[in-house]
Amino acid sequence: MVETNFILGMINGQKSKAIHEYQRLMGIEVGKAEYGDGPSYQERMNQTSEKIKEVENLPKKTSWTELVEELSLRENISSQQLLEPSRKRGRVEIRKQLIVEAILRSDMKRAEIAEHLQIDPAVVTRVHKEWLGKSKK
Repeated sequence: MVETNFILGMINGQKSKAIHEYQRLMGIEVGKAEYGDGPSYQERMNQTSEKIKEVENLPKKTSWTELVEELSLRENISSQQLLEPSRKRGRVEIRKQLIVEAILRSDMKRAEIAEHLQIDPAVVTRVHKEWLGKSKK
């Protein structure tokens, strides 16, 4: 069994400072809805599965602009925020949703999607493969 106080003592002699430093090292932000008070992993997975089902029922052959506008309205986020790079968990999930919808609902190539989102085309492929794995469950 791991002794918590021993581990924290390795980081800092004062327990409160050690806890704070541990949270910083691990990328945990206490008090932010995205982490502590937000939905659990399972809840997020269920929400993703529901969104996947919604996407499969949406009309095909839409343009990039239409996709961006539609998703920004649905997710209550501006088109500019949707298209600019971000590391915020919520926005990343919405951008992943945009990638999946662009692949499924338009004739765009993955390289074109990547160019619009200013990301590597391999990221587009990875997101699509993740979605395929989730949709089979």
